[in-house]
Amino acid sequence: MMSSTPLLFDQMPVDTFLREYWQKKPCLFKQALPGIVSPLTPDELAGLALEDDIESRLIIEHGTEHNQSPWELRRGPFTERDFARLPDTHWTLLVQAVDQWVPEVKDLLKSFQCLPQWRLDDIMISFAPEGGSVGPHFDQYDVFLVQVEGTRHWDLGPACNHLSALNTDTELKILTDMAVTEGWDITPGDVLYVPPSVAHHGVALDNCLTYSIGFRAPDAVEMLQGLAQRLDIEPDVDFMRYQDADLSAAEAGHAITPQALERMRAVMTKAMARDDVLADWLGAFMTQNKYDLFDWDDVEDGNLELSPTQFVQKALPTRIAWFGERLYVNGRAFLLTTEDQPLMASLAHNQSWTWQSLTDLAASEQALEVLDLLILSGSLELPEEDAFAAPVTVN
Repeated sequence: MMSSTPLLFDQMPVDTFLREYWQKKPCLFKQALPGIVSPLTPDELAGLALEDDIESRLIIEHGTEHNQSPWELRRGPFTERDFARLPDTHWTLLVQAVDQWVPEVKDLLKSFQCLPQWRLDDIMISFAPEGGSVGPHFDQYDVFLVQVEGTRHWDLGPACNHLSALNTDTELKILTDMAVTEGWDITPGDVLYVPPSVAHHGVALDNCLTYSIGFRAPDAVEMLQGLAQRLDIEPDVDFMRYQDADLSAAEAGHAITPQALERMRAVMTKAMARDDVLADWLGAFMTQNKYDLFDWDDVEDGNLELSPTQFVQKALPTRIAWFGERLYVNGRAFLLTTEDQPLMASLAHNQSWTWQSLTDLAASEQALEVLDLLILSGSLELPEEDAFAAPVTVN
C-alpha cells in the first residue's frame, strides 16, 4: 500500500524534514528536480537586469594585485556595455524576484507547497561563470538553492550571529573567516536547503544558473513597529494604558521597579493577545509587495460590469493570505464573512478563473466589492499579451 505521507521532492517525508532539518541544519536533496530546464537563458536574465523596475546586482571578485577591496558590488539597472566589459571569470549577476515577471519561473514554487505559502518571499536567479561567487555569508531566512545549469561547489559552516566578523572594506556582508564543516558539488536538479544564520559559500565551477527560493521572516523591530501602527487605528487602544492600582509605597522615588516593568509588559501582552490585530498586521506585512507595485491609495471604489465568461487571472506579483474571516492581498486587509472562506481559499490557491466562478463563490456583498477592488488595483487582471525583456549577451 502506498504511503499517504506527503514527500518533499518525492524523497523525504515532510514531517521528517520539518522535524530534523527545518531551521536546524542544512539538507542536500540530490536530483530533487531531475531534468529541470531554466525558462530563462543567461542572456535573457541579463535582459531583465536592464529594466529600471527590476532589482539586480553584479558582484565581482578582484584579485589582490589590484590594491582594492577584493569584492565589488554594482547595482542595476545595467547597460549592454556593462556586460560587455565584464571579466571572463569571478563575477555573479543576481536578479531579484524573477517570479514576478516570468510565469514559468513562478511555476517552480509548486514544488514548495508543503511549506507555509505566506512565508514565501521570491525567486532570485544568479548567473556566474567559472569562479563566480558572492563570498562566504549567512542569511537571516530559510533558503532553498536550486541548481539549474552548471556545477557549483558549496561549502557550509557553523551558525553565525551579530558577533560574527564581517569584512569592513565592502558593503557586502561577507564573513572574514568561515570554518568549513561540509561541502558538496551541486549539479542540475540538486536542491540545497540552508537554514537561517548558517554560513555558506558557493563558487561556480563552470557557467552556472542557480535559483534561490527564500522565505520571509520579520524581525522584532518590524513586528513591534508594524503592530504599533496597526494598533493606532484600533478604537480601544487608548484604553490599553499603563495601570498601577497595585502601587506600593516602596516604589516611591526615581527608580523604575521590576513591578513597573511587569505592569508595562502586561499592557503589551494584552495588545499582542488580540488575534485580529496581530493577524491583520502579519497578513498585511507578509503580503506587501516589497517593490510597491500595488498602491492602494490610488485605487478608487467602483462597480465593474464584466462578462460572466471573462477570464481573470492573478497578477504574477500578487501575494495572498487569509486568517479566519480576514483576507490579505498585497498589503491590504479585508474583513469578509465565514461564508466567504471558499472564495478566500480559491483566491489564495488558484491562479485563474472566469468572472462568474469567482462571483459565485462570493457569499457576501463585501466580498463582491473586494473582487471589484482586486481588479481595479491590478491584483487580479484581465489577460493580455506578455511583455518579455529582450535578451542581452553576457560573457
